[in-house]
Amino acid sequence: KVALIGHSIGTITSICTLGRHGPLVDELVATGWAHVPRVIPVDPSAFEQPLQRASVVFPADFRTRLFYHLPTTDPAIIQYDNDHLANGLPRALMLDVVGLMTALGIGDPAQIKATSLVDRVAVPVLVQLGQYDLIAPSSLAAQEGSFFGASPGVTVQTLADIGHDFNLHLNHLSSWHKIDAWLAATRGG
Repeated sequence: KVALIGHSIGTITSICTLGRHGPLVDELVATGWAHVPRVIPVDPSAFEQPLQRASVVFPADFRTRLFYHLPTTDPAIIQYDNDHLANGLPRALMLDVVGLMTALGIGDPAQIKATSLVDRVAVPVLVQLGQYDLIAPSSLAAQEGSFFGASPGVTVQTLADIGHDFNLHLNHLSSWHKIDAWLAATRGG
């Protein structure tokens, strides 16, 4: 059995891949992203300068505010992450994400589905959303499952006291343990 696990842009890419090419894996774990209409709380001007380069890198203060819940993150991890970010996202990929964020802001579910291909994912799906994730907050959990129309089963979990970069928070194991338990239950083991 093979599970595809994506986080944030990795989730967007995983969903698009499964939507375009069919069930290439047995399960999908989608963390840090939601399809519920909303406006991502980022000033659009924050994208102007980074999108001028082939590889998009956002300033440290922007990343810190957007990716971390400070009470449950070691400040040294944030500093290390910001100091050692070796490369950014390809500009073309970031433009695709901006297009999806625009669809979310417009709030048209049909456009969101057409842009993301979420309604074509035909495998069991686990979605995890963080309580303090500014990009995909757990407040969207009740509506998120409805976007996966072709999936035989969708489980949406919320993670308390965590921001967007799940794995760089002190309480990241809550995500890992829930993923492990979901995979075992989905596989009947």
